[in-house]
Amino acid sequence: MRRWLTLAVWLYPPRWRARYGEEFRALLEDLRPGFREWADVLRGAVIMQIANGTAFMKLTAALAVAGALVALAASFGAPRRYISSAAVEVSPAQDDADEYTRNHFEQMKEEILSRSQLASLILQPRLDLYRSERSRLSMDQVILQMRRDLQLRPVSANTYRITFAYPDAEKARAITQQLATMFYERNIVSNRHRARAWHEIFPQTDPPPGQAVTVVEAASLPDRPVGPNRLLFVSGGLLLGVLAAISMWRPAATLRLAAASFAGGILVYGLSFLYPTSFTSIATMRLTTALVPEQLAGVTSASLAERISKTHQDVLGDANLTRLITAPALNLYKEGRTSEALLKLRRNLQIEPVPGDPRALRISFSYADRFKAKQLVDNVVTGFMVHTARNQRALLLAPGVNPLLRTIYEHSAGATLELLDPASLPEFPDGPNRLLFAAAGAALGLLAVLLASRPPAASSPVRAYSSLACWLL
Repeated sequence: MRRWLTLAVWLYPPRWRARYGEEFRALLEDLRPGFREWADVLRGAVIMQIANGTAFMKLTAALAVAGALVALAASFGAPRRYISSAAVEVSPAQDDADEYTRNHFEQMKEEILSRSQLASLILQPRLDLYRSERSRLSMDQVILQMRRDLQLRPVSANTYRITFAYPDAEKARAITQQLATMFYERNIVSNRHRARAWHEIFPQTDPPPGQAVTVVEAASLPDRPVGPNRLLFVSGGLLLGVLAAISMWRPAATLRLAAASFAGGILVYGLSFLYPTSFTSIATMRLTTALVPEQLAGVTSASLAERISKTHQDVLGDANLTRLITAPALNLYKEGRTSEALLKLRRNLQIEPVPGDPRALRISFSYADRFKAKQLVDNVVTGFMVHTARNQRALLLAPGVNPLLRTIYEHSAGATLELLDPASLPEFPDGPNRLLFAAAGAALGLLAVLLASRPPAASSPVRAYSSLACWLL
């Protein structure tokens, strides 16, 4: 240890060694130094070097470069992913009035990329995707991760590119190829089903030609992985190096700020447990396009917004929601009055169109009990389905209705509201976000130290900020 102490002395500035070097070495001869003494000597050398402005800049540059190199090395250990892509071509509709053909591809996309369909792909034994994520996340969160890794975007007027990113190149290609094949096969089955329904209603005529989906580019097998953003890694390493140099320059202020930030984060994180947890159940419905146009029977097809407005009074009216709140199986918000419970239910129940698809409807409800959250969404979905069926039946039984409309619905060829994704049973709460609470607490701890301190007075705002910055450093 005495040899290490002698080497540590050489870290002191030359002027200090010339003046105190002999005394220091003589002092070491009379001591039996240990690791603690060596650390004190090393810390004193660093502080004395930093006291010199030029030396501090050199130390900052050295630590920044060291941090960048360490971060760059760490980036090579970060997970890399392989991206496979395929392309499908969709023939344009030959008749713009044919609503089925115009909406057919979007309708297939909703089915193929639905939550239930993606879950079945993830759990396929030969693929077994996201195994580590499934051990610590709920299935809904894993599906969200897959939707982030999966993209279906148009590259031209009639061509769509499917891409999927995954750490395994073979599995990335398998998923991409399977999705492209599903579009191709499902399109054939749908067109056959439409043709059969059309011929049953109009035996002497053929249906308008449906869309043709062709796989124009098979799924690729990526040979090179896409690595992490190394520029971001290097930037983070540079920043950490600069922060390390500043903390060594003013260790007392750094320690004070770190302690305040840590205490604030721990305190607010603990307070977050006083907030009730909430679970969110989600279901998705959609309005399917009629296989045989209802306009042939003199009926104008209503939009999803119009159909929702018609069912709003029955399904989402005060009477029906109050019945759900007070139902023995649910018994929601039992600690308050019925009027207050009704307001809470409306605040936590969201019914809105799916972004980018006005024909799809998402129903979500947040509650402290995950089973009751799912049960209420199931009840709302059932209410929409029953109300839609009742309206259709009333329309078909109305006097003077065109017999062709009855024939269309008897052959299941009319537009209807169907369940795309059933209500999910959430496995983990989605609130409160305790990590966000801890971050806010850390920021409040820093702010408290700044407000409790008094930096030197200054004659102008610019000098005041400069004084505060100098005090921090």
